[in-house]
Amino acid sequence: PPLIEHGGLVSEATAGSKHLTARYVGVCRAIRDAAASVMPGREEHALEIPSMVDLGEFSRSHRVPARGDLGLADGVPAVGWVGRLDRKKRVEDFLRAASIVRRSRPDARFFVVGGPDAFMPEYELELHALASECGLGGSVEFLGDRSDVPSLLSALDVFVWLSRAEGMPHVIAEAGAARLPVVATRDNGSEQQLQAGVSGLHVPHEDPPAVAGAISSLLEDESLRRRLGTALRGTVERRYSADVVVPQWERVFEEVLVEAGR
Repeated sequence: PPLIEHGGLVSEATAGSKHLTARYVGVCRAIRDAAASVMPGREEHALEIPSMVDLGEFSRSHRVPARGDLGLADGVPAVGWVGRLDRKKRVEDFLRAASIVRRSRPDARFFVVGGPDAFMPEYELELHALASECGLGGSVEFLGDRSDVPSLLSALDVFVWLSRAEGMPHVIAEAGAARLPVVATRDNGSEQQLQAGVSGLHVPHEDPPAVAGAISSLLEDESLRRRLGTALRGTVERRYSADVVVPQWERVFEEVLVEAGR
């Protein structure tokens, strides 16, 4: 049967021979290009199809009950991060930025959503220790793995993603579906997802003061939050919604099956 490979990391895209691969599908341009580099003479068989978002899971009506569940009073700013607790995701930069933001916004609350990576369970413990060291106390909550991420995102005012060496961060598209302004590092897929100053804010890698500055600028400007969040929602609808992505996969399957029947 024909083989279709699907990858979310550059290292996956270049690993192993591709002579048995009918198509390689990367979730962002950088991964697609990496795969094409090891498919000489048939670079066109390396494709880019992003991860998709079910927009039906996201509703503004979730915001009030979700904030209530988190104990957030009206007007209390909420900033969040979502993902697996993996060192490359630089959650420590989020915590250090939070400690800086609190100097001017002591009312701000910060949420880390996601459980430990099976290969580095100690990282979660290190993050808890860092939060204590930074004096974050009750202003930060580690919520662990959750099945209600769309609702949790609706409770936030700002979303932050500071990873290095990612593919296409699916959670950025989810944040966009929730109409959230996003602060993110420039990293492979995130550069495609966010247009700086239009649908999000980019920050340098491993620079908590810059992250704190971006978060603070959003917390102080509701119109900017709304503008960036609305723009990113539009991007998600055009590029990452299930209605857009599913037909792309259908075309790939149809093409490969036709070729296999020759």
